[in-house]
Amino acid sequence: MADGHRERLKQQFIKTDYAGMSDHSILELLLTYAIPRRETNSIAHALIARFGSLEGVTKASVQELQLVDGVGESTAVMLRAVFITAQRLLMNTFYDKKGRVRLRTMEESSRYAMALFMDDKYETLRLVCLDKNFFVINTITLGVGTLESVTVNYRKIIEQALNNAASSIILMHNHPIGIPLPSEDDILVYKDVQDICKSLGLDVLDYLIVGDSSVHCCRSDRVCFFPNLASSYTMDASDLYESMSVEPCSKYNAPLEPCQFPQGSFGKPCGE
Repeated sequence: MADGHRERLKQQFIKTDYAGMSDHSILELLLTYAIPRRETNSIAHALIARFGSLEGVTKASVQELQLVDGVGESTAVMLRAVFITAQRLLMNTFYDKKGRVRLRTMEESSRYAMALFMDDKYETLRLVCLDKNFFVINTITLGVGTLESVTVNYRKIIEQALNNAASSIILMHNHPIGIPLPSEDDILVYKDVQDICKSLGLDVLDYLIVGDSSVHCCRSDRVCFFPNLASSYTMDASDLYESMSVEPCSKYNAPLEPCQFPQGSFGKPCGE
């Protein structure tokens, strides 16, 4: 019976390449290769129940995975390795033939942010330093916080930007729970960093807030959605719940002028 079920899972994958397979079935198929002599259906259910989703399973550590009955060290390592390999392959898509990453558009920077934060369970603040041609010089993790907050150190942001001889920067942080709309503190951070950097001749290209399959771009006050990693569309943050009209992601124009959030205008696209 178990062998027959495993064979059906394998044949379903061969025929559909995961299309139409549930998250549970995908996880169960992976488990059959790590646990050859035990029923894996209940283990797949237990993993998703404990971590909330397939995504939650992929973000769990080897130690956390082993807390589920039936998951030993080898199985936990395999599950973790599958995700880390997928993340590595995704990050590799950003590099050109010279091993450089170039971020010239809101879509490119948002897609890069989605990949960077794939494995983060807590709010994390990152700084991307770029040269005058928008090639990434360095990407630095500035801090890791809780599920709902992360500490922002302005001095550390400026020191890292100057130490890396950056011409411009992009700040990024994630919202592990909830949608990626900025809080009042997020807006304050963006304005403060803009003011500080302007006095140093340093451009702040954007402040990106990463959520599930979407990124809020504070510069334009637009949300870039990724139904999958091959496609995207944007919409005004103010229309997030009211409209599904789409348009191409906007492009940075040089020279870049700081996009301010005037008092009382939050929620409107910048420039209105």
